[in-house]
Amino acid sequence: NNSTWIWANDSVPVSGGGETPPRGRTFRIHFTPRAGKTPHFTDILMTADDSFTFYVNDEQVGTRAYYPLAYAFRMPLLRTGPNVFAVTATSGSTSSTPAGLLIAIQITYNDSDGTRDIIVSDTTWRAFTSMPDGYQNLTFDDSSWPAAIGESPYGASAWGPVTIPTNPQTFVYTNATNWIWMNETANASVNAPVGSRPFRLTWTPPAGQTARSVTAIISSDDEYMFFINGNMIAGGYNFGLSQQFSISLAPAAKVVFAVNATNYAGPAGFIAEIQITTTGAPVCTECSSSLFVITDANWKWTSIVSEGFEAPGFDDSSWSPAAVAVEYPVGFSPSQ
Repeated sequence: NNSTWIWANDSVPVSGGGETPPRGRTFRIHFTPRAGKTPHFTDILMTADDSFTFYVNDEQVGTRAYYPLAYAFRMPLLRTGPNVFAVTATSGSTSSTPAGLLIAIQITYNDSDGTRDIIVSDTTWRAFTSMPDGYQNLTFDDSSWPAAIGESPYGASAWGPVTIPTNPQTFVYTNATNWIWMNETANASVNAPVGSRPFRLTWTPPAGQTARSVTAIISSDDEYMFFINGNMIAGGYNFGLSQQFSISLAPAAKVVFAVNATNYAGPAGFIAEIQITTTGAPVCTECSSSLFVITDANWKWTSIVSEGFEAPGFDDSSWSPAAVAVEYPVGFSPSQ
């Protein structure tokens, strides 16, 4: 709640009605742990409008999109000496739109008194309007960078609240997700061919981590079967109702989500919002993340439901990107 949406100083703050040209900006802040104390682990909670790549001491921790969903990372990477947190944040639109970065970082020390330090996004961060080589390095000289501009307190202005990962996760759809279908018709939210269509998405966890659990909320107009890594997980047949479920995953380098969605007549669409929890064990027991997957154009589809299409090793390289039929909550909104 103490975090502020920030950006580089090449735009008018959103709180003042301003917008920002599309391209990446870079942000840095230094941190030195308290004298005599050793950091145990670091928790990071962050989001950006539209996307971010986050580094600690030159090591990439995560890269994600989909505002208003927040992403959580836990890592034991801090040194007892100086450290640096660095971010590339990108306004992904092709035209000037609101853009911002929101972060909260908690450093927990390896002692019995529960000592913690908290860093939030505010004007103590430095921000630059381009991406200099090596800007994420601890030794990079950012002394000439100006301070970030504070755009709006968390929860206010253009952005409102964000969806924060929890365990267990209780879901509602957010306006980050979409109803998707294929591009066989000009507008699947009005009318689409009758029949079944397969969809797939292959998701790769952060480096050094494996997925350990999935929580999802799903609906389809009109019917669906949902698979994870080749295993059928859920099904439904009423687009006005959503199904939510949580499952544990066997360790795997990738997670393959697959859907067989069927349209009986008229409009067609499939919608999902998925939280994936990862772990770095056994190499790094303190490393973890909580990340989101949504239905968007990163999913693939084809016109024929082939045998074994849900299997992780199935070749979908010739499939086409899914088409966004309509952004949620526009169109048909299922009960959650």
